[in-house]
Amino acid sequence: MRQESGSDPLSPLPASGPRYQRLFIALETNEAMQQAITSVQQTLRRRGASLPGGMPVRWVRPFQMHLTLQFLGNVMSARIPSLVCAVAPAVAAHDAIFLGAGEVGAFPSVEAPRVLWLGVRGTADELPAVQRSVTEAVRTVAGVVADRKPFQPHLTLGRVERQHRDAPGLAAIAAALARPVAVPPAGWPVASVALIRSVLGAGGSRYTVLERFPLRNGEQAR
Repeated sequence: MRQESGSDPLSPLPASGPRYQRLFIALETNEAMQQAITSVQQTLRRRGASLPGGMPVRWVRPFQMHLTLQFLGNVMSARIPSLVCAVAPAVAAHDAIFLGAGEVGAFPSVEAPRVLWLGVRGTADELPAVQRSVTEAVRTVAGVVADRKPFQPHLTLGRVERQHRDAPGLAAIAAALARPVAVPPAGWPVASVALIRSVLGAGGSRYTVLERFPLRNGEQAR
């Protein structure tokens, strides 16, 4: 099932599709989580407004946020059926899970931020286990390379603008994050994992869900 999201509707793919597609595998959020994300972003914006120069951050739209399990990059379209066949049973081996909003932080650190994020909480072993299974499945598909970065579950709130990655800009962000940010007690049931195509454009990334892989007992979690 294909579902499109973003600032503008995407044109349908030609019957054969492009030769390469930029893909990632992720968990989608729900409206409750998106409202919590909006609240957190608004808090940070208000703090930034009171600082000299403000917060030089390019904010991610809440409805576009995903919790990425595997970023695959450019994948040949011909490999996608094999990818789907490998990932589907790996996901189906795990029960549906419930995740909640965690704390606010920054990569690589609050003192030298590049990305602002909202952490995700859940049962300690469930989410990492799903991510490991997805990663192992991806590694079995010829021509598809799994990301080797350590898994740190989070939702990206915003990215520091490149032209402001100087001492004043970073100091403003560090000041805004110096105090804990109140995060609404939101959460969401995760019933499936999604294979998503990302198309980069002048207005930002646009996403299309190419396939959803149900978790075991996923219908009960909705």
